[in-house]
Amino acid sequence: MIVLLVLGVVLLLYTWLQYRQHDRIRRAPLAFGVILILVNSVGLWQVDKQHLFMTKTKAEKVEAIQAAGELGTYHFIVKKMVNNQPQYIYRVGKQSFQTLPTHTTMTIKTGEKPTLKTEVSEYQPVNAFQKFMRIGQTKKIRLGTAYILTIPQSWRIVSDSQYPKLEQAAKEAITEVSKNVESQLKEGYDANISAQTDDDQVSDDATAVKNDIVVRETNKLNDLIDRKLSDTLDAWDK
Repeated sequence: MIVLLVLGVVLLLYTWLQYRQHDRIRRAPLAFGVILILVNSVGLWQVDKQHLFMTKTKAEKVEAIQAAGELGTYHFIVKKMVNNQPQYIYRVGKQSFQTLPTHTTMTIKTGEKPTLKTEVSEYQPVNAFQKFMRIGQTKKIRLGTAYILTIPQSWRIVSDSQYPKLEQAAKEAITEVSKNVESQLKEGYDANISAQTDDDQVSDDATAVKNDIVVRETNKLNDLIDRKLSDTLDAWDK
């Protein structure tokens, strides 16, 4: 529209020069120039408000995601508030990502595979005529982003203030199991020393006892973590 506005000004200037040189007003270029200036002036005023010479488009992307955190057998998506708007944190591979908090909508549903579908809606010129009419104007106007978060039914969504408490509960379980392993290793080693006189036999027996204790206690770890997490989550749900 800027090009047509400039053309209207040129036509008025041409009309004025003709009048100065020939003392005669050419009505056609005068009328055409005035119309171009008026119409395109109004158009430039409303161009972005009315999305003139633009087409609404939608770009979609679906990606497989992973939980932001995994503790025991639990998987967590972490939600935090930014300017009173929710933002969701997840992972893809080893990298952590987060959704946009503003000008977005979020739909959460359950499914077998965790995915995040992103739909970006925009207004933009899509053909040569629209691009010509919007020379010098905004090329894209974003309407917003719509997210569809699909997670397994067993996954949980917790706030960024809750997740550190769950991590602490998991650390307490690990510490408890580590102490049990250390205590049982000492008891098993002392028992083998008192029962054996052959140093090589003591060493072999101690190694076997160590392996047995580590395997046994490690198998208990996830159960203990899950119990502690379950207790914490149940307390929040009440």
